[in-house]
Amino acid sequence: MSWSTFEELGNEILAQCKILDKFVKGQNLEKSELSFSNYDSWQAVIDCLNVNGSEVEKNARTDLLNKTADLRDLVLGPAGTVVWPALTYPYQLSTLKILNDFSIPQIIPRGKGKSKTFSEITKALSEKISKDLDRRFTMSEDFVTRVIRHASTFHILAIDEGAKTVSHTAPSQAFFKNPIPSIPPIGDAYSVQSTLTICLDLRFLNTAFRIGDALLRYGDIVEPYETAFNLAFDTPYDYLRYMADADNLELCEAMLDHLTFVMSSRNMATRDHDQNTLAKNVTSKIPSQDSERQNFKIVDMGGGWGDVCISIAEALQDTDKDKPLPKFVVKDLRRMINNGQNQLNTSDLHESIKSSITFEQYDFIRDRNREDNADIYMFRFVMHDWSDSRVVTILNNIVPYMKSTAHILIMDYIIPKPDMFPLVVERLKRTMDMAAMSILAGKERTEDDWGQLIIRFNKENPNTKLGFRFCPNSEFCTDHELCTNNESCKAIKPCTHDGLCNRKRAFGVVELKLASS
Repeated sequence: MSWSTFEELGNEILAQCKILDKFVKGQNLEKSELSFSNYDSWQAVIDCLNVNGSEVEKNARTDLLNKTADLRDLVLGPAGTVVWPALTYPYQLSTLKILNDFSIPQIIPRGKGKSKTFSEITKALSEKISKDLDRRFTMSEDFVTRVIRHASTFHILAIDEGAKTVSHTAPSQAFFKNPIPSIPPIGDAYSVQSTLTICLDLRFLNTAFRIGDALLRYGDIVEPYETAFNLAFDTPYDYLRYMADADNLELCEAMLDHLTFVMSSRNMATRDHDQNTLAKNVTSKIPSQDSERQNFKIVDMGGGWGDVCISIAEALQDTDKDKPLPKFVVKDLRRMINNGQNQLNTSDLHESIKSSITFEQYDFIRDRNREDNADIYMFRFVMHDWSDSRVVTILNNIVPYMKSTAHILIMDYIIPKPDMFPLVVERLKRTMDMAAMSILAGKERTEDDWGQLIIRFNKENPNTKLGFRFCPNSEFCTDHELCTNNESCKAIKPCTHDGLCNRKRAFGVVELKLASS
């Protein structure tokens, strides 16, 4: 990737800016100012792009993010590109952690013309911390001033040098409750704070830094209890068991809020999440005849609180309220299903939806799935939490006991082929791969990885072979050949639905079924 001049790259950036400006102008927004000081107008533009933007606008936004990053790196120079993150990012994260831990933005009043002096902020912090610690604590005004001044260099909080006062910017207002527009929150709104709490937890930061140490300690990172997470958290338990412990309830809830927030696409130009992707795939397979539909059974493996089953049930009811719903079973660890059952019972959902969903305790590794006559087993963001050997174990606990016509649908992140996506998109996907490896010994897989994984399963189970088909977009394409020969998985015909399959999606859906069916 190269350009003859800075201007050449600048013109490419300008072209994407014009696409976005034309879109925003056509939306007739009441407020559409792009300003670091105006949260509502700035967020209105981003929300409009997320909700109403076509693939052209969304791709332009991603390309703009990619090319501006390229421009910054080129201006920094070869050495600067390497050194700048190491030099500045640790202290940017440190300041974010201080702001979040002490709730500094929440001390400053919001609204036009409202502000606080450094002295007033310091006094309020001293009182807050003294109350939290149940002892007198005096905060240093010099410390507060230096932290806020550093934060202001990346647009968090603004300083009036004459009055020595601090007021809000748009990014600092994001520290307040920041609900996801398209997802009604249960209880407290999902917020930026939840994500910062997890990402800036020193143990999780240390998990990222100790991947190499884990490799040296364990020889390889393939078992969930032999990871950088184990070293950083100083625990013999794997991540899932650790988070399920009652002593870690607060951390677990923060993690769930964090994952929900980052999956919402809010402010995430590098990936396009369709939360109902798996639900759409499943819904298309449900029979229309009443007698067949009411006996149709869908099992959500690792389904947590049953959100996907609820989405499917609601979609079916919206389409035809008079038709019966299929049977849904959510399988997960005891604590998850208890929370899910309680949430379902106290929800405002229609009674027909509530009665169609049941919860069962299940452990992927330790339990063998009983013969349950299910038609679909679905895994949503589950398999990437496990190494290849563990995925084979999970399948071994299901495939021998499923009926011949059953399908397994797996929705996961898909690592793209080189140059298929802008570098900024691939960087995020590769970052998620490193996170999966460091925390769970998991793996984000490419299309070829999935093919090789099924080949491995078939070689280990010659009497129970699986065929699969793969589609790298949000809709399941039906023109792929179902692979029935375990050595020809790479020969799957490429999808010809360019309008669907070449979209910049974050994930894909893999469908498995017995090769003999």
